[in-house]
Amino acid sequence: MSDDNFELVLPFAARVSRNYESIEAGIGWSGLWYATENIGDRVLSQLRFDGGVWLGPFKPTVEIALPMSGDLQDVLDNTITLKLIMK
Repeated sequence: MSDDNFELVLPFAARVSRNYESIEAGIGWSGLWYATENIGDRVLSQLRFDGGVWLGPFKPTVEIALPMSGDLQDVLDNTITLKLIMK
């Protein structure tokens, strides 16, 4: 395998959350690190905010993701995601 065909991409994520009774809110940072690329912006990352309320076995959640990397900002807008999580 030559170096031209090999690419090492490592995903990463970190999240901190706080629970208060049935309410949960968090902030996170996630992305991809292009370890073998020789480009100016080797990390594509997003800052994420989320919050949800447990309603019995279900937790409807809203997540807002903001692209932090210049290359990612060129192709991806801020996103809002609605999720339904089950215990």
